[in-house]
Amino acid sequence: MRKRILLITAIFLSALLVGCSNLFNDLSFSTHRQAIETADESLTETKVDASVEGEGGIVTVSVDGSGRVILTSVRDGKTAVKVTVKGYDKDGAFWTTTSTYEVTVGKDGSIWYGKKGDSVSEMTFPEKEERLEPDEGEIFTEAKSNDESVVAVKVNEDGSVTLTSLGEGSATVTVRGRDANGDDVTLTYTVTVAANGEIDYGEPVVFKNQSKTLNPKSDAGEKGITGFAVSGVTVSGEGDSNIVTAETKSDGTVTIVSQGAGSTKVMVNGSDSNGDTVSLVYSVTVAGDGTVTVDGTPTVFRNASLTLPRDDDAAGITGFKISDITNSDSDGKILTAEKTSDGKAKITSQEPGEATITLTGSDSNGDSVTMTYTVTVANDGTVTAEKPVVFKNASEKINPKDYLSKLDSSVTSFTITEATCADSEGKIITMTNDESTVTLTSQGAGSTTITVKGTDSNGDTVTLTYSVTVAGDGTVTVDGTPTVF
Repeated sequence: MRKRILLITAIFLSALLVGCSNLFNDLSFSTHRQAIETADESLTETKVDASVEGEGGIVTVSVDGSGRVILTSVRDGKTAVKVTVKGYDKDGAFWTTTSTYEVTVGKDGSIWYGKKGDSVSEMTFPEKEERLEPDEGEIFTEAKSNDESVVAVKVNEDGSVTLTSLGEGSATVTVRGRDANGDDVTLTYTVTVAANGEIDYGEPVVFKNQSKTLNPKSDAGEKGITGFAVSGVTVSGEGDSNIVTAETKSDGTVTIVSQGAGSTKVMVNGSDSNGDTVSLVYSVTVAGDGTVTVDGTPTVFRNASLTLPRDDDAAGITGFKISDITNSDSDGKILTAEKTSDGKAKITSQEPGEATITLTGSDSNGDSVTMTYTVTVANDGTVTAEKPVVFKNASEKINPKDYLSKLDSSVTSFTITEATCADSEGKIITMTNDESTVTLTSQGAGSTTITVKGTDSNGDTVTLTYSVTVAGDGTVTVDGTPTVF
């Protein structure tokens, strides 16, 4: 009887366990949705963005028409979701509030979430966009903003240009492309960005390449030059080919074509009936729409020379002989410079402009001297040079004991163990030292520091740091109050 009761009980418990197992298996996963409310009554014109910041594939996020973030469960697990709310406050300032939520999805797909830490709010600039649409048959291929802290530009595949506001202010946006006839066209917009990010721009200035023909032979005749024959043409000034290009023609004329607004000079080179080299310099202005204007008649340019140094260029310096010449116009487009047999420099004009000439050499005492000139070539080829900046090596001594004894009368001597200069290449100062004195010799204008280490008569180790300045003429000045350590 007892055995029978135990058997019945075992069967009952077994059935109960199977039933419970089936009960848990019935908790299968199903998709759930949960909304995060983002409403902020202090902001208007709000925009809500949401993204999964933690492990992916647990929930998906979307934003509904009311600005709520909708979480949809995909599988069980834990992740994080970042929610960003942007909008304007009552004063018109633009705010961005960022919140992070911890999200848990249960075995059955149910969703729980809670905010992780405090939301972060900051005043930011509201980025907005505007599109520049080309006219029918026109296409934009290039765009540039002169101030990308105000507005950024992007050329789209359909030939339009997108403007994106990045900061309050004004900028110039230049757009290049082709019109319906296939001709190059440049449009220049003045773009204004308001504090709320709104972009405003008016009608563009439309630039089209336009040409003008010069007749140098006729112009030369009016200047009294006979038999003028054109040999070539140049556009003066570095980078000025962005304003015009110039080309000689077989009939002796020159065609100039506008490339961008601005002013430049066009130099037509040739020779007269005597075979002498002569050039005509035209002043050219290109307007914002591409119109080319030649200002008056050309100036006749003839190569001229100037010999440097002149007798009165360096008072007190005699017998100066040049060892080296440096020309900032290294290509010799404006002027050339060559050393003559008598130790001077011959400067010859090539086209209007300005350059710096530096003469390095020595005087009658054998001392090194440098003369730096600003040289100008006028439209007619005349060469003029301002008075030079004359640099002559000068020396100055530093005696640390003199300064230390003023601080402490018990210091009667100072023995130098080390002296260093921050100008390690010796471009400003070179130096030598013995046990008591540092001698400085100027090499070039500028400032540096000298550090002197040694032992005074009391046996103390002392470090002194001096500020040293070399003037444009080579004079050395040592700050009389060094830093003492």
